[in-house]
Amino acid sequence: MISPENGFLTTAVINIPINDDDLSEGTENLNLTLVNATEATIGNQNTAIVSI
Repeated sequence: MISPENGFLTTAVINIPINDDDLSEGTENLNLTLVNATEATIGNQNTAIVSI
């Protein structure tokens, strides 16, 4: 959950640790979705795919 400290949030930073290992793996994806906004409106694009 991301909550504004002063009642207004325009950006948020989320740190996701990436563990390095010796395995040879292809591209991995992280799916992000914005839902259940309180006192705000989520636009048409509420999802993003991050490829690592």
